[in-house]
Amino acid sequence: MTRFTFSLVRRSSSLLALALLAGTQGQTATPTAVPTLPPPSALITAQPIGDSIFPALGQAGLDVLNYDLDLFVDRPGRSELRGTVVLTVTATQPLPVLSLDFLGPQVLDVRWEGLPAPYRHDQTAGKLTIQPPQPLRPGTLARVTVRFAGKAGVRPDPDLPIDVGWQAVPAQGDRVGANFTLSEPDGTRTFLPVNDHPSDPATFTTRVTVPAGYTAAASGVERAEVAAPDGGRTFTFEQAQPIPTYTLAIHVNQFERVDAAAVPVGVAGSDVLRRDYFPVGTQADTRAAYTSTGEILKVLAEWFGPYPFSAYGSAIVTPRVPALETATLSTMPVTSSNTRVLVHETAHQWFGDQLTLADWSEVWLNEGFATYAELLWAQAQGEAGEDIVRGWYARAGRSQTRPLVATSEAQLFDTTAYIRGALALHAVRVTVDDAAFKGYLRGWVAGFHNRPVTTADLLAYTRTRLGATAGAALRLWAESPELPPFRKGKHRHIHRAQGGCACQATPHARCSSRCSSSRPSRRASSGRPSGRLLSPCTMGTKRNSGRAIRSRRAVKATTKSARSSKWALSSARSGKGSPDSRSISAGCGSKPSSSSLSRRDVSRKIDALGRV
Repeated sequence: MTRFTFSLVRRSSSLLALALLAGTQGQTATPTAVPTLPPPSALITAQPIGDSIFPALGQAGLDVLNYDLDLFVDRPGRSELRGTVVLTVTATQPLPVLSLDFLGPQVLDVRWEGLPAPYRHDQTAGKLTIQPPQPLRPGTLARVTVRFAGKAGVRPDPDLPIDVGWQAVPAQGDRVGANFTLSEPDGTRTFLPVNDHPSDPATFTTRVTVPAGYTAAASGVERAEVAAPDGGRTFTFEQAQPIPTYTLAIHVNQFERVDAAAVPVGVAGSDVLRRDYFPVGTQADTRAAYTSTGEILKVLAEWFGPYPFSAYGSAIVTPRVPALETATLSTMPVTSSNTRVLVHETAHQWFGDQLTLADWSEVWLNEGFATYAELLWAQAQGEAGEDIVRGWYARAGRSQTRPLVATSEAQLFDTTAYIRGALALHAVRVTVDDAAFKGYLRGWVAGFHNRPVTTADLLAYTRTRLGATAGAALRLWAESPELPPFRKGKHRHIHRAQGGCACQATPHARCSSRCSSSRPSRRASSGRPSGRLLSPCTMGTKRNSGRAIRSRRAVKATTKSARSSKWALSSARSGKGSPDSRSISAGCGSKPSSSSLSRRDVSRKIDALGRV
């Protein structure tokens, strides 16, 4: 196993980056001479969106409708890139300036409706401020063109020893250089000027030019592949439905594209195109999980309603990173290539990609629903949902808990977002029959996909759709500072016993035996769940309270295999069970240590998981 060393890449000066880039392209990248904007103190202030977790992101009143991107990746595996993006924008309030999020390469030129426009690029603050000829008014459309070149910006992940955004995978041995995006929550701004907030989804047209022998893949439907003037190839993708900026997928590698039969689960029964991208030489066991994608789409569409996009598949990446629900093309590490993680990421196409967040504090609305999809899939395969729910509750009982709406960045991807979020949905489900619950899920998607959502929206919708009992159940799970007692149906009560065991109030023999004989749980979990995902049996918190990331060994009792998760960076694959097994350990265990780990410690923990 190759040890991956994670490090922060310090950005070179803009001039040096441009000189290096020009040297690789045989041309000089020269900024266009335009009037410069005054210093920030003298400039009209652009009001950010006001996100409670990331208060500086975005611009209030700005509505980006479309990004039309021409991207050139001249040397795959390196962080340098160049491109031109045309933003079609409007406003919901008068905007005297535009303020885009951009940590990325040096800006060479900015134009407003084709004419040079004054701008200021503050890479430290991550803002590109543009002065229009006159304020942008509500209902008015404008096209803003930004040309850029150089090294991608750097946005360190707060807890894991990786950067989010533009990923560079250097060539090594037989492995060719590659690039891809991994941008949740706010990494798209490392390589593209954007309004980088989920409340402002937009459509994308993406053209990526790569050297000969390489393939580019991106969110949306491939519309063209043509020869580029320098002997490379240009691939064009159209993402016709709006998506949040962090879900934009771009991949550059020597891929083998594998097409499968279309799946008739789209809007009005339309076909959803199926394609997966595997790096050349990908092993058959890694490919195997993706043969179930069509069936996963059918099961989830039955519960959630029509699949929202025109295509779906996965692009496989080789680094040990989290999986991510990039729109229409989930980004799946080799180490996360199992059915459960794929189910979770596929569910995010509805919850996160189609239904978008009003604020990052509401991220449980993405993660809780995607985690619950794992249960729906398992039940469709004939597995016992009761065991899965019991395992969830046991894990939640051993973890710190909180109300579902996060109050800090450290809480975004913890156990509460994933597991308590899924349990909250189950608390609603047990108040009604499955037909009503299915209508409830489908109605949530159908009724709210055209605007950013909040927990308050879901609470009001639940009470209106299912009645006061269901509404009260969800409110208790959403707002209680403690883990609520869990009721299965009207008469069977699942409780949190001393030490974290969760069994029925009058345990049956199997549960009693399991609780009395189980040793403290020693499961493998890597700290960051998939999809930003937490496994019901291997759930470490992706971002634990106190920023601790826990890693434990695989449990041998009732858990057949440690399974990976999206932000959990994939679980151990020790060969002791099927990676998509749903067996859940409900044994009692003491609370794990919450001591914080250094970045080097985390890297060691990741390596210790024994990934292939």
